Amino acid sequence: MNKNIKKILYIQHCGVFGGSSRSLLEMINAFPENVIKPYLIIPNGTSKTVFKNNNIDTIGTVGITQFDNYKGYRWFAVLRELFFLIPTFYVILRAKYKWKDINIVHINDANLLIPVLFAKLLLKKPIVVHARFLNRASGNSCYYRIYKYFFSKYVDIVIPIDKTVEKSHSLSNKTHVIHNGFDTQKKIDTNENEFKKIPNRKLTVAMLGNFLKIKGHCEFIEAAKIICFDKKLDINFVLIGDNPKYSIVRKIVFKLLGISADLKEKMINIVKKYSLNKNVHFLGTIMNINTILPTIDVLCFPSHLNAVGRPVFEAGFYRKPSIVAIENPLEDTIIDRITGICIKEKDVMSLVKGIEYFYYNPKKMEEMGEKAYELSNRNFNAKKNAKKMDEVYRSLINNK
Repeated sequence: MNKNIKKILYIQHCGVFGGSSRSLLEMINAFPENVIKPYLIIPNGTSKTVFKNNNIDTIGTVGITQFDNYKGYRWFAVLRELFFLIPTFYVILRAKYKWKDINIVHINDANLLIPVLFAKLLLKKPIVVHARFLNRASGNSCYYRIYKYFFSKYVDIVIPIDKTVEKSHSLSNKTHVIHNGFDTQKKIDTNENEFKKIPNRKLTVAMLGNFLKIKGHCEFIEAAKIICFDKKLDINFVLIGDNPKYSIVRKIVFKLLGISADLKEKMINIVKKYSLNKNVHFLGTIMNINTILPTIDVLCFPSHLNAVGRPVFEAGFYRKPSIVAIENPLEDTIIDRITGICIKEKDVMSLVKGIEYFYYNPKKMEEMGEKAYELSNRNFNAKKNAKKMDEVYRSLINNK
């Protein structure tokens, strides 16, 4: 192997192929040939399969332990994270002896504090941490103090995915913003079948991602009911994704806590109750989203995360504006009434009004789509951003 090729060990925490996995894969695929040699630690699941299909060396495990700002019933997740402690330590130890001369460890989210510690102790290499979500913990909380200690002591550089995320992490001396990337020409290696065709209507709005309450799927279906059943507007509501595949243990815990693990069934029941089957379309998981995004008009991201998800800029590359639940966004991700519409979190009527605006103003929708394209091309070009990441890697290696 060329001695100038940088050997990067990536640690990914989520076994279900979703936003963080897709972002990591897009970045790895965007590096020019003979720049990096990627190795990957990842939980067993759909993500591992996709990475292996894309010729990336992987070691699977039952899970990677996380440490988050838990509240309410989510404290039960601590039991799961304790269970994953030994597998996490063991899989990093395996990587140390299987893949020699690793140059850098790149950890794919900021809540992987324990993997940061294990990687530093076992591998003694520079640590890069991707910050993909807002840090919602207050500066006085126990979580924030632990988080800041770990990042100050063990992490060499933090990569926030946008300026809003950077602002929430308060680690300005260690942060370097590099946006996620998307290459419309690059297809993920998959055996998926052709998706169901969407009927022609005046407007088609879509959500993209795993079915989770926190992503705003309940608000999306409620908006479909109001718009198509109550108001009789000629609009398609398209859902691209599916339920996450939970283990039997997690399903039992959810049931004991009175939490539904089957959001798809709840949405289908609403569709049946109000006879929305001609307007609401479940397309399942589509890996190559460049086959579906050209067929929609507006991307909806009504999450409870106060953040702009990657489907927003992916849609932008196809000149599609978005409706996003976010307060006070910085202009590197969405510009309200310029590249899309910002709405209130958990507010169905706000989402309805946003969809109606595009329905009644097709010219404005086209103008916003053009501006969304300009923004995506400026900030989310996969090859440009991979080059920025390579510069980070080189600086860490040279400064060792």
